[in-house]
Amino acid sequence: MILLRWWVSWRVIGGLLLMGCILVVMVPILGIMALPVLLTLACPLSMLILIVILMKDIKVKHPAANGQHLTTSLAGAVEGMVEQDKNRLENSKAQINRLKAQVTFLQSQQEALVSKVVGWETSSESILKSNPAGEPDRQK
Repeated sequence: MILLRWWVSWRVIGGLLLMGCILVVMVPILGIMALPVLLTLACPLSMLILIVILMKDIKVKHPAANGQHLTTSLAGAVEGMVEQDKNRLENSKAQINRLKAQVTFLQSQQEALVSKVVGWETSSESILKSNPAGEPDRQK
């Protein structure tokens, strides 16, 4: 009977460990989050370890001006996101300025090409006016 209890408890522990390994392999973030729970179910000593780990992760809360409490990690994350948004905005403004400069340059090139084409058209029109039939001049 004692041997059976030993076998069942080790089967439970083995099953939990196998389930934890499958979670870590298939979905790493879920496996990492579920690992303390699986350890707690498998061994009472791990409950103490879990409590110590959780105590290290508790952040000191600072009261905000309006009475709300923000954790330092949340405030840091918000500041980081605001900084990233500012950097993206500056980068997009610089890219817009570069594109405006390219458009101006391309417009000036287009105007130069149009003036050349118009010049060719006027010269060909003057040639056609002098020779309306479009026949080459024959000198006899």
